[in-house]
Amino acid sequence: MTAKAVEVSTKSVPMYGRAFLCLVFLLLLYVPRSNAAPAIEELAPLDFGTVAVPDNSLVSSLSLSRSERIQIEGAFILISSGTAGRLRLTGFPANVGVEIDADLAELDIEGATISERLSVTAYDFGDIRTDSNGSVDIFFGGTIETSGNGQAYEDGPYDGTAQFRFTYWNPDINDYSVVSDQFSFAATLSTGLNIESVQSLNFGTIFARTTNADQASIILSPGGGLGIDNPGDSRIVSLSDPEPGLISIVGAAPNRELSVVPDATDVLLVNGAEPSAPHFVLSDITTLLSNEGRTDSDGYMEIRVGGTLTTEQTDTTIVYPDGTYEGTYIIEISY
Repeated sequence: MTAKAVEVSTKSVPMYGRAFLCLVFLLLLYVPRSNAAPAIEELAPLDFGTVAVPDNSLVSSLSLSRSERIQIEGAFILISSGTAGRLRLTGFPANVGVEIDADLAELDIEGATISERLSVTAYDFGDIRTDSNGSVDIFFGGTIETSGNGQAYEDGPYDGTAQFRFTYWNPDINDYSVVSDQFSFAATLSTGLNIESVQSLNFGTIFARTTNADQASIILSPGGGLGIDNPGDSRIVSLSDPEPGLISIVGAAPNRELSVVPDATDVLLVNGAEPSAPHFVLSDITTLLSNEGRTDSDGYMEIRVGGTLTTEQTDTTIVYPDGTYEGTYIIEISY
């Protein structure tokens, strides 16, 4: 067998051609970086919403997640939902993870020197990574707790701040960098109920006579029904239609059962123009609650009020003088 030689060319490549190829290679590898410094903008504070705290004998907590889901343990009552906090990061390296470490915080009522505080005890950040421009929007939640020391909370707006630290890998120094800033929190307490007297309990215009032996009565039910009891020579005669009292509750927690307890103490109704005239006695106050005693989806509820009006027992027979007889009854309404 005959071996065949292989011809190999050793022709050199001009230097400018090599330099051109090298330059193209370097241009393809070069990735420009932003010269902007990392910055954090607060787009919205973390707001825990409006809540009631009817009992502070134990520590209660309310957690608002970054997706704005709510979890309550203890005596917190939610009146209106809050909103997650929102931050915008810009000027960070592209496609890097960011870890957030945040201090705990205290929320104080605005303008008060001494008041119970709400404590921010935890945060919900999730995984955070910048985009190709070194930016990312962050939604975050948190948890607030009551003191649990038995002291009542004042109603009003509460706010506070905490220091946040953002740690990320910085390729410019081949190490981790940290930037920090202060961010705010808010909550509103509204344990007291907004109660409005829409219609006074009104027994109408009556004729009344009292004796030393008997007491006449007019019974008005909260639904408007009327009954009269005239034993002996005592008398009550209804001369105009009576009206049950009407109380409205506005802005309470939605779909929440309320406790409605009339005071059992008798109330004296006195003629303001003639204080020495015989008085009436208001007793057995009764109530009729709308929606079976629960607020509606807007936190609204109505309470109708009735009661029994009785003449005073006097030494001699007396016809009540003309005039307006007034008194004040008490109903305790609470969560």
